[in-house]
Amino acid sequence: MAATETAARALESSEKVDVIVAIGTTTALAAKRATTEVPIVFAAGNDPVAAGLVESIAKPGGRLTGFHFATVDLTPKRLEILREIVPKLRRVVTFYDPRTAGAVTSFAAARAAAEKLDIEVVAQQVNSPEELRDHLGTTLTLAEADAFFFVSDFLVTVHTPQVIEAANALRLPTMATQLGLVRMGALASYGSDFRDYGRLPASYVARILAGEHRPEAPNRGAVCQGRHRKPAAARGRACCGEAGCHWRDRRHGGEGAAGCDARHPSRVHADGVGPSRSRPCP
Repeated sequence: MAATETAARALESSEKVDVIVAIGTTTALAAKRATTEVPIVFAAGNDPVAAGLVESIAKPGGRLTGFHFATVDLTPKRLEILREIVPKLRRVVTFYDPRTAGAVTSFAAARAAAEKLDIEVVAQQVNSPEELRDHLGTTLTLAEADAFFFVSDFLVTVHTPQVIEAANALRLPTMATQLGLVRMGALASYGSDFRDYGRLPASYVARILAGEHRPEAPNRGAVCQGRHRKPAAARGRACCGEAGCHWRDRRHGGEGAAGCDARHPSRVHADGVGPSRSRPCP
């Protein structure tokens, strides 16, 4: 993250920007370390309190504000849905960058969830794009896995097309972290749409440029838990979201999204037919 810190430092000291937008927990942390005064609006996939971005959800303090997308928190649920899609699932393979806190946390969540489901996780650590490309073919083949399971990792996500191409060549189902990866060819995902990562922080940026030092988010103080529909009992504590199950029905060449349900997020089925298939989240 040295390059990110250098860029953030330059934006504050040389460019004199009014606000910095940081997409991703690691990027936001780097921007925070490198600057002292400029407001920062983040979109984080990790708990912003645990990650050290803000002091608390209700009272963030400091100069950071933004949105928490429950990308890492949904890791166990993704594995459960993958088991529904692949009933005989016994082993999954994944890649992650051990230098990234969010990736390590997401991998740990996947491993813990897998133990409860009696699923083995084969993990390949990668520290660079070159390592990722070098390990793709051999690791996916030698792992003898039943599916590829994406964890929340920026390095791997950036190279999604190569990962999906290699997995598809071996006829491995792929469970992704967000809708955009399904558009790229992943079999299924459960989580947010990455377009929200940019669209929602923009509303805060506009308010900061209009004179607000740190905008107050609806329902949860200056940090909004973003874009994943909670069960009805918890809805008062979260923003209404559009996330749910997204899948590609390979047999028919189509794709869709299971919308939000009043009781629980919709589930996806192996044949692409699930509750509320044609109804978007409200």
